[in-house]
Amino acid sequence: MSEGSARETHKPIALLDMDGVLVDNVSFDGAVTKFIVSALAEQRALTLASAKRAWERELAESRTDCRWYDYDFHCQRLGLANLASEAHAVLADRLRLVPGAGLTVDLLRRSHTEVVVATDAVPAVAEFKLRHLGLNADRVVSSQLLGATKASSAYWARLREKLGGRPVLVLIENRLDNILAARSELGRSTLYVRFAFHEHVTRLPARVTASEWSLDASNDILTVRTHAALRRGLERELS
Repeated sequence: MSEGSARETHKPIALLDMDGVLVDNVSFDGAVTKFIVSALAEQRALTLASAKRAWERELAESRTDCRWYDYDFHCQRLGLANLASEAHAVLADRLRLVPGAGLTVDLLRRSHTEVVVATDAVPAVAEFKLRHLGLNADRVVSSQLLGATKASSAYWARLREKLGGRPVLVLIENRLDNILAARSELGRSTLYVRFAFHEHVTRLPARVTASEWSLDASNDILTVRTHAALRRGLERELS
């Protein structure tokens, strides 16, 4: 192994969620859903309201499948052509970076930390979003690749194995259930940060303001609302 390769192997790792931490996906994913529902309505000669109900039933019935985050998985189950790529190409201009996300990635890179995107999105979708928004991760690890979603401890156990047991400096994630599953496998030496950009996903403690991060003493999980506050906390941890 070369000296450079050895340095890479010993770099600490930062695990970052994609949607809701790096990517503001709400408008984009809502539009993709409408695109597919419209196609379903046309194919089955349904009203949009009926097609939407059929889509919602499909999501509910397949909720425990690790392919649940794959639009084409649902299209196939509904008898539609694979529409994800077409919808993404048409609607890409709706994708937005979470404000300050690029600066956070830059900070981690300057600190000689490997940036790994841990996501439930399928690889092609994750790579499409990151590429479109100009974000460069060292690697992307999807639930499809690992055969389990992030809400399962199996995802984090397989991810830890894939990373060769290297130390994980920080996990930045917007769902508490995912963090709790990760902590059972990654251990207490990792810093766990709940990123609450989308308040419909993460209910904020009243004490958390936009300018700081706050520690929940009951579970040692930090909560932060903005990348500016996140970077201030990371700079303290990395110094």
